[in-house]
Amino acid sequence: MAFSLFMAAHVWAQESSTYQFTLEDCLRYAFSNNNERKSMELSHQSLETTYEQSKQQRLPNVSASVGQNFSNNANGWSTSGNVGVGSSVTIFQGGNINNTIEQNRLNVERNGVQLERYDNQLAVQILQSFLSILGNQEKLNYQQEVLNTSREQVKQGRARYNVGSILESDLLLLEAQYLSDSNNILDTRINIDQNLLDMKVLLSMDPTADLGIISPDTENLDGMMENLPSEEEAINQAVEYMPDLRMSDYDIRLAEKNVDLARGNYFPSISANANVGMGVFSSSRWACR
Repeated sequence: MAFSLFMAAHVWAQESSTYQFTLEDCLRYAFSNNNERKSMELSHQSLETTYEQSKQQRLPNVSASVGQNFSNNANGWSTSGNVGVGSSVTIFQGGNINNTIEQNRLNVERNGVQLERYDNQLAVQILQSFLSILGNQEKLNYQQEVLNTSREQVKQGRARYNVGSILESDLLLLEAQYLSDSNNILDTRINIDQNLLDMKVLLSMDPTADLGIISPDTENLDGMMENLPSEEEAINQAVEYMPDLRMSDYDIRLAEKNVDLARGNYFPSISANANVGMGVFSSSRWACR
């Protein structure tokens, strides 16, 4: 499934570092702020610049020079100067100019596909982290109910022990169960804090920020399940879309271009050059009296 709809820039203007995010909010924030994704976007821009520069190799280059000299002798001052303009263009280079341009174009497209693959992986990691947080939160709610039951059992056990209805060992078992349930809650809370920290890392968010997760609306879950594609349709769509498969195709085509570039080096390079120059000389006589 494509997640390109979440890639639009999203501005989060909040006075405090408190966030209450749905799954969609997490995805939007990550695609706008994830540091590794920003680095990949900069790499993509660099490859695009290299591609545009390589296309300029087909055009002739122009250079200009200006020189000025001053000299003093017995006859007075003299100046001389020159102005020159030159141009050169490569006529034939074994096809390497076209091959280089095509190679750079493929690099741009491959990097774009690589960015798509990273977006998919990032979305999957965020989804996994989001579900882990929800699962542990539900687990914590259940454990708190169990703890309340254990607390009530200890309270009743003490009352029964005071009137001699149960043995002390029975009361100790109830108290041990209560302490065990308390430890379970502590462990789950630690897991939730770790899950939230993992989510902040994926979002490139300040670790000290207060992040809360909003549970999705499950009322229409059955209706959503009816719209899901069949297993065969899902596999066919994945095969057609998966960036990993397209990257393999680009790797093959780039390898072929590398072979073409290597073969092009066997051919001589032919270029044309043209230069135009002009010199200027002037003198000024003077005599001492």
